[in-house]
Amino acid sequence: MMRRTRLYPALLLACLALLVQPASALASDAYTYAPSFQLRSDLECWPSMPGNGENSGECRSRAAFEANPPPMFWEEHVITHNGVTAKLITYWVYYGNQNNCSTFGGGHVDDWERITVHLQDGNLRHVSYNQHNGRYTLDAADVPLKDGRHPVVYVGKYSHGGYHDQRARCTLDGLCYTDGNYCFYWKDPRGPGVEWTPSLLPLTELSPAAVFPGSTNPRQRTRPEYDTVCRADGGQDVIFGIGLENTCERNPANLKDPALTLKQMAVNDLVSTPLSVTPAYGGNGGSAFDDRQHIPLDGIAYLKRITLRTGSRVDQLQLQLVSGSGNTLTFSHGGNGGNLRSLELAPGEVIKQAEVHIGRKNRSDRVFYLKLTTSTGRTLAGGSQTSKRFVITAPAGQQLVASYGRAGSELDRIGFVMMPE
Repeated sequence: MMRRTRLYPALLLACLALLVQPASALASDAYTYAPSFQLRSDLECWPSMPGNGENSGECRSRAAFEANPPPMFWEEHVITHNGVTAKLITYWVYYGNQNNCSTFGGGHVDDWERITVHLQDGNLRHVSYNQHNGRYTLDAADVPLKDGRHPVVYVGKYSHGGYHDQRARCTLDGLCYTDGNYCFYWKDPRGPGVEWTPSLLPLTELSPAAVFPGSTNPRQRTRPEYDTVCRADGGQDVIFGIGLENTCERNPANLKDPALTLKQMAVNDLVSTPLSVTPAYGGNGGSAFDDRQHIPLDGIAYLKRITLRTGSRVDQLQLQLVSGSGNTLTFSHGGNGGNLRSLELAPGEVIKQAEVHIGRKNRSDRVFYLKLTTSTGRTLAGGSQTSKRFVITAPAGQQLVASYGRAGSELDRIGFVMMPE
């Protein structure tokens, strides 16, 4: 029996406040670019009122939804550089229940879904579509828009994931449900259907103390600007977690890096010296690092010094840079073992090539040897050479200026960040 949905006084007052907002508030970017949803008429569970978690498990009917449609919550992250403003606005929709996608299961209580739009100076640049553990990001030109500005979101029938495109049900519909075909996010039927443009509430109207047993409260999550633009291990089966698709393959060519965050994507669009990355080599030990997350908006002026700590393997890589405003930045990754050696770069001298050798230690790949070569032919190297050798060369007009990868007490994995010379 479906539980009765109650609209509590705080939420009722917030909804009433929407009706009396001044035109300037309604004209804000959050309203101007709010997504327009296409909900299948045969959707299993419709969007719900989150309240304080008391509607957890409610599979809301279409009739209840249409009689009292819930709001959509939004939050934003603002970045300003040289007078230009970028915004990442994330919209959250709550479902009290996610129904089974097959006879094997796949359902659970509580389902928070989100869509993020990227704006620059009030213009739509990108839209990031989320499907639980899957995510992909498209250029605005590839996104269907309602009235030229509202991104259209086709909602999956079973798992509620958001997509930019439609997908019909299988010809053998019953079989696809029975064998779990619909449990793969890309195969979830979606659109067309009931158009829904929700009313909006700021996410701060949702209590951070509200508990949703099946899906973490958005107020308790890592902020969405730190979401990556895609997931190399996304597009998994709902029940068994089988990864079938690298969602980065759906992204445009400049957004295929699974380590690139939405925030860094926005920053790259703002700065005059956009950053790119080389492949990374090594193992999965240690903790992930990415220097791009710590590069200021004024960018990098030049690389000043490179330092290595090495013994039989590479213990540490340290890069010292100077920012566009003249501040010194030092990025160190790895431990303090081994012998220290440094190379001070001359004005105009840049790193053009890295030679990386990989070996096995404690059943895991690590960086055994690293050699960096500058534009003048000078080198800094250390460690033990192996037969597993990779050479990274910056293209003409580019330089290796920072790094990303994994490290603990030693360097486990290394790739490089490039920028124009």
